[in-house]
Amino acid sequence: MFARTDVQGLGDLCFDRVLLSETRAPRQVSLKFVVRDGGPVTVSWVSPQGDLLHNYPLLTGATHSESSFLGHAFVVFRGDSRPRRARDISVSDLVCCYRPTRPAECHVVTLWSGYRVTVSEEDNEYRVVVHPSPGFKPVLPCASEDWEVQYTFLCSPLPCAAFDPGMETLYVWGDLSFDKYGASSECPLTRYVHNQIVPQVMLGRCLSSSEAFLPSWSQFDTWVMQAQYFWGTARDHFAQCGDVCHVHGGDEITSTIAYSAGTGSIRVTISTTGSERQCSSIDIKRPFPNDPQLFRSWRDFFEQAQAASRTEGPVGRPNLNIEYKGNVEVTTLASLCPFEVRAVSYPSLGMSGWRTSLFCPRVGYCQELADPVMSCGQEAMPRALHASSSALVGTSAKAA
Repeated sequence: MFARTDVQGLGDLCFDRVLLSETRAPRQVSLKFVVRDGGPVTVSWVSPQGDLLHNYPLLTGATHSESSFLGHAFVVFRGDSRPRRARDISVSDLVCCYRPTRPAECHVVTLWSGYRVTVSEEDNEYRVVVHPSPGFKPVLPCASEDWEVQYTFLCSPLPCAAFDPGMETLYVWGDLSFDKYGASSECPLTRYVHNQIVPQVMLGRCLSSSEAFLPSWSQFDTWVMQAQYFWGTARDHFAQCGDVCHVHGGDEITSTIAYSAGTGSIRVTISTTGSERQCSSIDIKRPFPNDPQLFRSWRDFFEQAQAASRTEGPVGRPNLNIEYKGNVEVTTLASLCPFEVRAVSYPSLGMSGWRTSLFCPRVGYCQELADPVMSCGQEAMPRALHASSSALVGTSAKAA
């Protein structure tokens, strides 16, 4: 299903206006809008509990586009303050917002004055991704066999001084995602879209706790690590989190996701090595633990999953990322490099079967970095990042 509405007869804009709204049910809704000159403007995602997440500054006197790929709410507002919750935003400061009432719908509220200037879109996310080579099918062993996925890497130094932990977020994670069986996938098993096991190292405003499986966020000004399991529908998100542990640049980090066929559970750990070893861990007895009636255990889920996808075992997609969100600058990302990956272990995939790429959600995979081995060279990585940044700017200019 695709619905498109164009706003006609705008002429010269002297007010903030919605130019275009699109809906691709049930997954994506998009809004293109204009904001007037005069003071800082911010766009923030809104959690189901009303918290403002990932604050991105916008250019004033410009057109902007925002997409909610999973129906998340967001608000665009003016002012120097950084409110923590959506309810703290004054109505007079609101530019526009996007509030889904159902996964495929949004509600746009009052728009305020401004005018239009055409400029290139700015990126608000970059990633360095270590991923399987194209063509690899990430099929885990069958549900009756134990398996383990493991990532070992060095914690990057703190980013350069331009990084603002109140406006930007860094996640470094090696995950295992079962999105092939999500609600919008080719093999849907439940109403949930996300199903991601993701122990990670974090900096900035990050997911940090999960009382009664409801996620909440905190700001960290130095690196921390935490074992996490994250899942959600198009509207609601849930999490199971371990302890938060502080780590430092140069620490060797090992993330382990271990499945036991005997117990039907998954143990997740993220730890440092050495004499001052720290560890955050969680035991996940079943997927979607807020809905215990869905599956008795992970083994029950895997048996149904491998039957649905007609594969020997469940399909579990692995990735290792530096995920950088907010007011992104490629020089800040380069200051985290080289991204030194010591080892990756995934059933049926050797060390030579991985590639390292720069990824931008607006463009997709835009450049393979360095060589096709695990760690990125100290000189090659920043050069490749700067080259990719130039390519992205060129793409933006052509699209504007």
